[in-house]
Amino acid sequence: MDDVERLRAELAETRRQARTDPLTEAWNRRGIVELLLRELERARREGGRVGVLFVDLDRFKRINDSRGHAAGDAVLREVAARMRAAVRPYDPVGRYGGDEFVVIVAGAGAERGAQRAAAAISAALRCRPVATPAGPVTVTAGIGVAVAPAGERDPERLIAAADRAMYAAKRAARLPNGRTGVHTAPAILLPGDGKEQHMARTGAVTFQGAPLTLAGEALAVGQQAPDFTLRYFDGGMQELTLADLKGKPVLISVVPSLDTPVCATQTRRFNGELAASAGRINAVTVSCDLPFAQARFCGAEDIANMRAASDYYDRSFGAAWGTLVEELRILARAVYVLDAAGTVVHAQVVTEITDEPDYDAALAALRRLPE
Repeated sequence: MDDVERLRAELAETRRQARTDPLTEAWNRRGIVELLLRELERARREGGRVGVLFVDLDRFKRINDSRGHAAGDAVLREVAARMRAAVRPYDPVGRYGGDEFVVIVAGAGAERGAQRAAAAISAALRCRPVATPAGPVTVTAGIGVAVAPAGERDPERLIAAADRAMYAAKRAARLPNGRTGVHTAPAILLPGDGKEQHMARTGAVTFQGAPLTLAGEALAVGQQAPDFTLRYFDGGMQELTLADLKGKPVLISVVPSLDTPVCATQTRRFNGELAASAGRINAVTVSCDLPFAQARFCGAEDIANMRAASDYYDRSFGAAWGTLVEELRILARAVYVLDAAGTVVHAQVVTEITDEPDYDAALAALRRLPE
């Protein structure tokens, strides 16, 4: 190697070190922001989208204080290694701050790719405790997801959107019945000028008296129902759209989570009431539970007269139907009845999420429709 080649190699190594976190060997803040800016520029040229995951470890300071900094360092190194192993080889992982990490997901299908990456990282972090010099440490975290349109130019704004989604995930985990472990919530940047564009209805519903915000406009009777794409598991992952339901009267029962008693009661009640109309009405329960969990619930509860479908992947139903709770990224409790052409003939968003809907009003609206 001559002097010129050696100098070039040294300069390249210097640049790499300036953009690499020495503890975790992930990209450092400067490096990951530069990569994100590059991906945003490419998306702008090619009309693509870019997804960002913001991962924040829970109570990391407590690990340092109780186990020592050597244990904290071991946790950070292992978390970075698990994250790199969980995502695609070309999805960069960066250490953005002390216990904060950023992952970039670009290319075709960035929205789904970002959600898949979040699920993979979640599974990787909770699969087993991290071995440290002070003993095993269980790692939990919040994960926020933001997806930018092709026109977005500001990497820090996109990261900030994912950061807000991460805090929403952590707030949801602190509520009653919130899951422990790794918590994920998406914040989607909608197409347009790169700004987060949506109508917000502050205080539209409450949870145990605490006001919450619903994204999107409320559906009104007489309105044509907006389309959506839901997923359900039936021998494999399937998609469900509004077009699949039209042609018969439609009942859509919306619940926050089938894991909770009120939501389970709501689903069982409608399933029982529809037994006499089986085959003549299309009925679906919608929640943000994973399709596999919904399928297990329906099997265990013998739910045979309505289908359960998930809005987990992109919240397209919640955003379009005005039932997405912004703070929690779950769906509010609601019931809709549509005629065979897809026109809304009954709409109820339950004001207090822990209350049950008006079953009689929904069923009466359904009975008035020709089957």
